[in-house]
Amino acid sequence: MSLFISAQTYIPYVFLSIFIWYICKIIPFGKFSAPVFIIFHFIISLLLSVVWLCLIYVPWFLAEGKQIFSTLTQGNYSATAIIGWQYIFGILIYFIIAGIYYTIIYYRQYKEKVFVEAEMKLLTRDAELRALKMQINPHFLFNSLNSINALVTKNPKLARKMIELLSDLFRISLDLKDKILLPLKNELEFAHKFLAIEKIRFSDRLIIHEDIDSSLLDKKFPALILQPLLENCIKHGITEKRGKCSIVMEIKPENSDRIQCLISNTGKNTITVNKIKHGTGLKNIQHRLRLLYDNNYMFFIDNAVSDKFTVKIIIPTG
Repeated sequence: MSLFISAQTYIPYVFLSIFIWYICKIIPFGKFSAPVFIIFHFIISLLLSVVWLCLIYVPWFLAEGKQIFSTLTQGNYSATAIIGWQYIFGILIYFIIAGIYYTIIYYRQYKEKVFVEAEMKLLTRDAELRALKMQINPHFLFNSLNSINALVTKNPKLARKMIELLSDLFRISLDLKDKILLPLKNELEFAHKFLAIEKIRFSDRLIIHEDIDSSLLDKKFPALILQPLLENCIKHGITEKRGKCSIVMEIKPENSDRIQCLISNTGKNTITVNKIKHGTGLKNIQHRLRLLYDNNYMFFIDNAVSDKFTVKIIIPTG
């Protein structure tokens, strides 16, 4: 049965292997259930084995006619038996090649995942340190301590409350160390501590409206995304202008498998809008979302409404 080891016999499969690579790329592991995955590849292997035999025998038959059947007959094996065994062997070759390709694809994805996770940890740590202004940017801590100092004699109870909030903010920040995703309720806890401190600082000048869907509280959410957005709202909506600032934070389901997060503030002007849009804060958030969700997320900035700046993020719930 020399046809099984003849090099010319397998040349067509070299070209067919390109098609197998394409199939493996568009049908990755996990896209379908295991039975569907196996049945799909089995059907493709049957078809590809037929194509392989056609590429071998059709040109030969066109060149030599029925004489090929006598050539194929070897010893006790008929031409039909040899072709049948080759058909089965073609199916086996398909699964061997597909297995090699899936191994290569899995290895590439694994290496990419390790790289992305490492970069995400660096970016998350950067966001964490950025959120802890008392370490890399003294403004938040300085302003908070200034407010505490002013309150010590006027309102000692409120001063103690602010110190307690600062302490809690440190504690939660340490708890979030190196985390990429966390339950939304934990992300909100950190944001609420931050807003509580700012509310004490600005009192009636800062108005906060919140609408959070309770069904989302246990859903996974990117760590330290809300705080820098809220900080931008306060910085550009109230500290750089006189008067009041209204902040709206809404987190609702976009559909069955996506979350919509909307944060807006009043008090913007053309200068601050351009500063926010091109600032490192929003760029950092977009970069982290891109690494975390690839292209499966949306990030919108809207300043069309007079005296209002809005950021909207839509991410998967998984």
